[in-house]
Amino acid sequence: MLRGLYTAASGMLARVLQQERLAGDLANVNTPGYKASRNVTEAFPELLLSRLDGTGAPVVGPLGTGTVVAEPGADMRPGPWVTTGRPQDLALEGDGFFVVMGPGGPAYTRAGNFTVGPEGYLQAPDGSPVLDTTGQPLLVGSAQFTVRPDGQVVGGDAVLGTIARVTFANPAGLRRVGDNLWQATPESGPAVPAATPVRQGVLEQSNVDPVQVVVAMLANFRAFEAAQRAVQAQDQTLGLAIQEVGRVT
Repeated sequence: MLRGLYTAASGMLARVLQQERLAGDLANVNTPGYKASRNVTEAFPELLLSRLDGTGAPVVGPLGTGTVVAEPGADMRPGPWVTTGRPQDLALEGDGFFVVMGPGGPAYTRAGNFTVGPEGYLQAPDGSPVLDTTGQPLLVGSAQFTVRPDGQVVGGDAVLGTIARVTFANPAGLRRVGDNLWQATPESGPAVPAATPVRQGVLEQSNVDPVQVVVAMLANFRAFEAAQRAVQAQDQTLGLAIQEVGRVT
């Protein structure tokens, strides 16, 4: 009976965590390049019960022990594009990521809403410099520049550098860092240089569908209520058992 309480409580906890992730998606519906979370729940390892009467009777069957939220993933499908006309706004036409130098080393993003810092370096909104194909911050200066589809940045008649683009064998294995940056993991594999075309004056928007998120939040809330009722039923049954046993003794 106590196991039933723990099982139902684990379902409630999983729904709370899922609701937090859905709320995070909804908060980032207007964040350029944001990728919606994918919530996965899975069962705890099943237990096999066997009769312990010493007769060697066969296993009586599996017993679930609740649910747990797996490592969160993300929906890596591209978001819709919007034309801004800003020369610093860039978008990738296909698979791949821009490379920026984050606090813990290289990080990857689909968000191309870059700016030019006070020292003339192209940078992400949080100030992380955008890297070129040599692994160095890309210096564009204060003058107008053009980004060619092959990633070359041209200012006047000079080539200032080439914007780095990378892909991964398994993008779903990337780990989210903050809202809009990603780091490589053993599951994603190492970053591989890519030739993904770059579009200037265009931004990739969030791929969150707010209608789907709201529907998922309602379904998640219903599931939480069901687990809550299961806990209450287990609690009432346990209370009755204690009272009845006490009355018999």
